[in-house]
Amino acid sequence: MNPTQRKAISWLTLAVVALVAGIAARPAWRAWKDHQDVAATADVIANAKPGDIYMFSATYCSYCDVAKRWLALNKVPYESCEIDRDPVCEQRFRALPAHATPTMIVRGQVQTGFRPALVAKALR
Repeated sequence: MNPTQRKAISWLTLAVVALVAGIAARPAWRAWKDHQDVAATADVIANAKPGDIYMFSATYCSYCDVAKRWLALNKVPYESCEIDRDPVCEQRFRALPAHATPTMIVRGQVQTGFRPALVAKALR
């Protein structure tokens, strides 16, 4: 076997090992993430008060639907408006530094997207 072939086999072996390690680590990552989500949910439920959370959403935004379902399921108080139905809402949304829905305002902190862990952190 010449040096070029050895080098190619070494790189291929390294790639296979990295792939297997990534696949093997996935369950551990998922368990850690699920634990973080449970902790964040508990924090949000415990700390959210009426007026703390405002969400800019849109009727065509599936991520907004997920956020609304999560908030409702966990009985988290929030207010929202839909930028594609309410011109005043759209104008307020366009004035923000974020331009994607959902955009959450949690105690004055603007957050693009919906991540319970970030909402929990802003509520602390």
